[in-house]
Amino acid sequence: MRKVFILLFIYTLIFSKKLIAQSELASFIAYYDFSLKDSSGKTSVETFMLCVSKRGSVFKSMEKYMLDSSVGTKTFVQRDGSKITVSDYNPLLRKFTTSEIFSNLKEKVYVTTDDLMMKKYFIEDAVEQINWEIKADTSTIFGFKCQKAIGLCKGRVYKCWFSSSIPQQEGPWKLKGLPGLIMYASDEKSEITFSLTGLQSGNSIPVERGSFIIPQGYVKTSKIEFLQAYKAMKENPLAFIEAQTNLKVQIQGRENSELNIKKVEIPKLYRIELAN
Repeated sequence: MRKVFILLFIYTLIFSKKLIAQSELASFIAYYDFSLKDSSGKTSVETFMLCVSKRGSVFKSMEKYMLDSSVGTKTFVQRDGSKITVSDYNPLLRKFTTSEIFSNLKEKVYVTTDDLMMKKYFIEDAVEQINWEIKADTSTIFGFKCQKAIGLCKGRVYKCWFSSSIPQQEGPWKLKGLPGLIMYASDEKSEITFSLTGLQSGNSIPVERGSFIIPQGYVKTSKIEFLQAYKAMKENPLAFIEAQTNLKVQIQGRENSELNIKKVEIPKLYRIELAN
């Protein structure tokens, strides 16, 4: 089965189309640790990159970026210091987030891209207007003087600290619209936190500008339809592969049902949304 996934991964890398029709380079990159506590109290941590340009931004997993950039190389280093090779990649067991959120605040649109095996998906969403309540409280984060703000986003109340020293109405995930970059954010139950860990000026990473055009090979879908497809892939991966490729896949000595996953966990960036 491992060979099947390696071939699918290599195929995706070679034949995937560039996502951005017109782009400009990031003026700076902010790195965040995204912590999420599940119902059992277990906390997962993943590093994300917020690549900001004059007209928009993209929020993506650092590990996904490293993997996408590893074409022609054999290994990259994970958060815990361990190394992984391209041939170790398994799309069913991956722990990093595959979603990428492109934002264009001027046109008030979010575009989330994701992939399931060999298929790439495109989800469009209107930018939510957050009614921020800016407080008088101040703090120093990462050497910048910050101010506190509270707002409701996607069904959760968030406490954020932003710095007007970096006058960009940007922040991690879909937390936007304050008069400065958000340095830290947490929901009122402290189940979700975004904590700034680094800043980098200028980079060769392209960020979408202007109207987003659905590129060749991407399927426009809704959040609900995508999560239904994700659940189907997790529950019966071989049947999912067969449906995508029209090929019969069989692992010698094992029944397809033996590979099924009984409990399906929704990906992080979809799970934290309690409202559309």
